[in-house]
Amino acid sequence: MNVQQLFKLSACLSGYGANFYHVEVENATRFGVVFDESKTRGLNDLRMEGSYIVVLAEDKVEQNYIMDSILHNVPGIKYSALMIMDESTGGDFRIIINVAEDE
Repeated sequence: MNVQQLFKLSACLSGYGANFYHVEVENATRFGVVFDESKTRGLNDLRMEGSYIVVLAEDKVEQNYIMDSILHNVPGIKYSALMIMDESTGGDFRIIINVAEDE
């Protein structure tokens, strides 16, 4: 993800009024520990490290709408950033976006 994409992502999320927060993971840690347990099989054991933006949604429909908005408003992000659409075991719908500079 380049700086321009990060600014466009920020503008997109702010314009939509999305609830989001930032997470910094310094040491490789299980997904389920960092982001709460997932309903997706195998995802909880994935090792995560780096900076992330976690976008929260009310339901699956809003989650899909936010993801579509991100893909439409931030050209090329699907090629330059890890993005995970997920539901936690607690019923929270979220989009987890890895924020890392392009090399």
